[in-house]
Amino acid sequence: MDPEVLLLDEPTSALDPTMVDEVEDVIRRFVSSGVTTLIVTHDMAFAREISTRVFYMDEGVVYEEGTPEQIYESPRRAKTIAFVRKQAVLEADIYDEEFDFFGFLDQAAQLEVRARVRGKVWTHAMVVLDEIVLSVQESYKAGRASAPPHIHTMFVCGKGSVTLRLSYNGERFNYAEELERMARQPKSLTDERGWDAATAKIILSFCEDISYTYAEGDELPNQTEFHIH
Repeated sequence: MDPEVLLLDEPTSALDPTMVDEVEDVIRRFVSSGVTTLIVTHDMAFAREISTRVFYMDEGVVYEEGTPEQIYESPRRAKTIAFVRKQAVLEADIYDEEFDFFGFLDQAAQLEVRARVRGKVWTHAMVVLDEIVLSVQESYKAGRASAPPHIHTMFVCGKGSVTLRLSYNGERFNYAEELERMARQPKSLTDERGWDAATAKIILSFCEDISYTYAEGDELPNQTEFHIH
């Protein structure tokens, strides 16, 4: 009962969520006691949280290895990149008001489980996405934009944060500046995009940082990143 190395093969597979948490707590206690532990798992978030070294297996070999930061944030090889991206990224293209927003939210919920996003950050990300997508759709429906709507949405998930990246067509439009402007307006004032001061303040309060770039000539020249906490 005093092993030099503890070997665990899929210790949390086929367990209900309550049992998963209990088993993971036991593993954390083993690891914190200094016992070298080798875990085979598909729980990417737990592996990142607990490990000091990650080995990604593919093609029957150790395909790539490194620290959790190297494997999860800067993988070098193609299959590692594809696998990590699938676990932590959700993308969708929104073209018009017929977009299946609720279906997209279902996919997002699955991503939240895979990425094991902590706290209220995911709820905050959904609020930000909902308000922004609806505002863009309303702009096109009301004839305030010359081109059909095309918004490429990308979620990149971490344990305690979500980055929402929107790439969209049309004229130069900086969401960050618009939100700041609306937040300064009287609470009763609603602008032509349907935002009011309260909504703008809510979005800004959920975002640690908002960045905007415009790439002239690109199909989707506008890009805004919301770093949500």
